[in-house]
Amino acid sequence: MMLKNTFRYILLVFLFLSGCQETDVAPQQTLMLEEEQSLLGNPSGATADESNFNNYLMTKPQFALSYSRDRGTPNWVSWHVSRDWLGIILVNSNPQDIASLILFGKATYRKMIQNLIWATGYNIIALPLAAGVLYQQGIKISPAVGAALMSLSTVIVAINAQLLRRQLK
Repeated sequence: MMLKNTFRYILLVFLFLSGCQETDVAPQQTLMLEEEQSLLGNPSGATADESNFNNYLMTKPQFALSYSRDRGTPNWVSWHVSRDWLGIILVNSNPQDIASLILFGKATYRKMIQNLIWATGYNIIALPLAAGVLYQQGIKISPAVGAALMSLSTVIVAINAQLLRRQLK
């Protein structure tokens, strides 16, 4: 038994020391736009050769595609989406949607803070009590009460989500 534990400790020390070796991290290479679009490959082997009319490769700054002249449709398309292109898209062309979107974001943030405060309070108070930290002083929580508090935490988050929905209507 003693020999078995000794081998375990030696193995643990070996794993610890071998895991602490320094490694070299290669710098991240920047890719050209054409390389980014074909990063996952060229599924049909398309080329920009004009004689290849059913598998013609077209590359633009926003996308790359393989085009079939006979069908009149692309064989595949690879989109390149940049962070610079992101923004607000108005579905109904109503500028008031921007204001409601901002209000929605602020209300969601407030609810997230409320949920965070509840979770922090629960973790600071209820979990240590359930673990028996104050058992010497006569304060103890049974496992059933701990489970009820956990369920109450879930219910409060769900109620907060419903209140957010009602608030935004």
